[in-house]
Amino acid sequence: MFVELVHALDTYASRLEPSVVQIHLPPITNDPASIASFDLSEAYYDRLEQEFNRIYEEFTRRVSTVAALAKEIINLYAELGIPKAQLDRSIVEYGAAEPERLGLSKDDIDRLKSKKSKLVDERERRRSKAEELKRDIQELWIKLGIEENEKKLFLAKHRGCDVRTIQEVRSYGP
Repeated sequence: MFVELVHALDTYASRLEPSVVQIHLPPITNDPASIASFDLSEAYYDRLEQEFNRIYEEFTRRVSTVAALAKEIINLYAELGIPKAQLDRSIVEYGAAEPERLGLSKDDIDRLKSKKSKLVDERERRRSKAEELKRDIQELWIKLGIEENEKKLFLAKHRGCDVRTIQEVRSYGP
């Protein structure tokens, strides 16, 4: 029973980082001689179960975190109109169905957070540029006396912050 629990704990912990385990583990073996000097008391087994539950909860929390980050990144890819060649294929492929394949260590999560942050910054930069271009166009509309329904039609057709929309607005503007 000890061996199975230790093996399960080691398996989950190996997907995170080594420092996540806060209890000294006996060697994973069925050889009684190699674990003879190890504390195999009921109290140790209870601590081992508690540690397994803690590690499992951390593993589950990180899977959820990675899945949420992957979903946000995929949505940003779509919103920004990122070309297929520039997508992180692993995020697209595993983000929803198998997020643990993207990695669950703190470094893996930090990498995803950094990627998301860069995409959010790009979105904000593009939104700002699109708004600036639309303000410029609106100044021209006033000078040219463009009708309100034509303005609304143009703005409705050119929403978002993907590259194509910004280029279309830019080509229309000054």
